[in-house]
Amino acid sequence: MFYILFLVSFIIGISVEINKKFLLYFIILFLVVPTGSSFGLYIYKSGVFFFDGFFLGLLISLLVSFLMHKQNYHTIGIKSLLIFSFLNIFYLIYIIASYGDVKLIFLLKDMRPYIYIIEIYLLYISIKSYPYRFNFDRLALFAAISNIMYLIGSMLGLFVSNDVFYQTNAFRYLDASTYFIALYLIYYFTKKEEPILWNGTVLLAIIALLISNSRFVLASLIIIIILFSFHDYKKLFKYTIMAFCMVGVFVIYSQFFGSSDRVMESLSSSSGMFSQFETRFSPATNKIKIMNEYNTIFGYGLGTTFYIPWFEYRDNISNENIVVDSLYLTMFTKMGILSFFFFLALAAFINTTTKQENRNNLKYILYMALIGVVSAYIYQSAFMGFILAIFIIYANEKNNVKKEII
Repeated sequence: MFYILFLVSFIIGISVEINKKFLLYFIILFLVVPTGSSFGLYIYKSGVFFFDGFFLGLLISLLVSFLMHKQNYHTIGIKSLLIFSFLNIFYLIYIIASYGDVKLIFLLKDMRPYIYIIEIYLLYISIKSYPYRFNFDRLALFAAISNIMYLIGSMLGLFVSNDVFYQTNAFRYLDASTYFIALYLIYYFTKKEEPILWNGTVLLAIIALLISNSRFVLASLIIIIILFSFHDYKKLFKYTIMAFCMVGVFVIYSQFFGSSDRVMESLSSSSGMFSQFETRFSPATNKIKIMNEYNTIFGYGLGTTFYIPWFEYRDNISNENIVVDSLYLTMFTKMGILSFFFFLALAAFINTTTKQENRNNLKYILYMALIGVVSAYIYQSAFMGFILAIFIIYANEKNNVKKEII
């Protein structure tokens, strides 16, 4: 299945310069294909995701278009090009410096952020010449319905993972579309126009978010929406009430499926929450505690792995993992203090390539920053969910008066 999805993505990518609507077809494919970790065998192989095929095809189509002088690539922003070059050089230096010190397979997996940098830039080049608006509501609807269907399928035993963790947690479903939906909800509730609180798409999007059963995904969403609604007291009041309703449904859902202890422990006291964080982050913090001065600045290098003791009961997963459940601890362990410059440059790159007003992009980047506390999403398909949502918002602002397609 992986090879079929990769080939389909590649064909779509190589067709973009022939017909720009193929970019939309890729987004739909990405949103409806299950990208949850329980489907890893079908979407991921040896450090490559199925959607990387799209960007390989897109690269070929852009190169052919460039050689045939069909596009005016001088319109690409110099600032974006400079940040892109800096990020590539920065990451490549670490890859070269780490080579030979670690297992090649782990070094290759650590190239995922580097691959994403290239893919963001390819998407930026393509979206610059994209002539249509996207129907963001319709795309969010596709994402929400597909996630709900995959959850129902898992609960009915139609999709059975060979990993005992996902068998035990069949009532939860989270994938890249969840993060796409989260940015859609932030966009919807913080836009200038007065939103209708409970239309069908929004309701299904909220359901898709709640069935992820992720406390941090929900809490971060509420924080961002309320934070960016302080200028409008009417909205602030409505959204606060809505937030209490969402939290209530989240707790009831967790309790119904026997997951209330995990949820209530973190909600009932700060000590319970910090205890969970301490356990979750310990594979990285144990390494950080013994860092010398050199490691503090430069880290242990790419390819560094973490021993995850709670993976021991999962027979099909190695205890040696390339990440821990925190983007910042993962990258600090590998790159030291220099990782913070990487994060700043990456945020600037995303902001520059989408060219929106700072306040517009700020809320999406802040949400991504919050999720990074408990997820090393730049190594996962989740990051592409974020990026596609942000570029859709950018394309719609760029093509404000042009035809909308789905």
